Amino acid sequence: MLMGGPRKRPVRRHQRYGKRELSILAMATATVAAFYALSVQNGWAAEKKGTGTIKDVANAEIKLSKANATEDQERQVDQVALHSQEQAIAKLNQLFKKYTGTSKEPVFLSKLADLQQQHATILFRIAHSKSHRSKKTLDLAPYHKMLNQSISSLDRLIAKYPGFEEIPHAYFLRGKAYEELGKKPEAGKNYLHLVHNYPNADESTSAYMSLAEFAIEANDHARAVTFLKEVEKRPEDPHFPFALYKLAWAHYNLKKIPEALSYAERQIKFYNDRKSRDETSSLSNSDLALKENTLLDSAVFYFEGYEEKLPQYSNDMALSYFRNLEEGPILGKMLLRYAKLLRSHSHEADLTSWKNQVLSSASDRP
Repeated sequence: MLMGGPRKRPVRRHQRYGKRELSILAMATATVAAFYALSVQNGWAAEKKGTGTIKDVANAEIKLSKANATEDQERQVDQVALHSQEQAIAKLNQLFKKYTGTSKEPVFLSKLADLQQQHATILFRIAHSKSHRSKKTLDLAPYHKMLNQSISSLDRLIAKYPGFEEIPHAYFLRGKAYEELGKKPEAGKNYLHLVHNYPNADESTSAYMSLAEFAIEANDHARAVTFLKEVEKRPEDPHFPFALYKLAWAHYNLKKIPEALSYAERQIKFYNDRKSRDETSSLSNSDLALKENTLLDSAVFYFEGYEEKLPQYSNDMALSYFRNLEEGPILGKMLLRYAKLLRSHSHEADLTSWKNQVLSSASDRP
């Protein structure tokens, strides 16, 4: 692979592997998806079958029953997937030992590390479910143990096969495992190596987002901006609107209010444009929540500009500004937040003026 170039995945030459090896690889990559697909199918069938028996039950009891049934079903699916993964991991370990030192070793190491992290995810879910149901302290020891096992597999892969085609993915997985273990310096080293050496890798955007988050937690907002700007260059990436939101807050914390509001405006426009391009589609719940947060936070950013006495953010211009951003149901929340900020910072005269503006404007509207 060329340094810094796009990560290409050559077609595997299946004839290099025997039927047994191929079947184990297939099981390692497809088992979890199959079980979850089956669980969804069974869930729908169970709901259809049960609809005629609960017509006279109160709505609250129906919701509780469904919630409990869904939780029980998810726990059962997790246990089945866990058992299947354990079998696949054991067989991959056998193959890894058999083919150590051959051209097949990095393939099995990469698959093993992937499966170990999938396994860790299931262990995480099970641990939280047990803690919730038993009301006991959360035990993440098995989860952490599996993450450390995946790190060991990745350590061997990276050290022994630095030219393997999946090495960018390996650095990302190792960084992710360290991040989950709370070892952020180690995670940061892996993410930085990935973005510096393989900037076009599939996982580089996620790595940039994690690096930005580490910088924000360290109160180094300028450094966070450098990472987030890399994501800003990728408007087709799913992380793009969240990166704009983070950029808005990073500039706010750097006391750059015009830039903060500019990024907020861009993110809101991004969602509005997406909606206008396809009127039949709707934003997901997570997108709607993120857009609402940005709208509400714009009141905070504007208020900071007002307090800094920046001429373009006067109290008299606030209502017009907010209405240009939003004309829907979130507008009322924005106006209320701005009023609360005026009150909490003892701007009594401007608060009175603000209330009069809002009331007057409301009476003028049809």
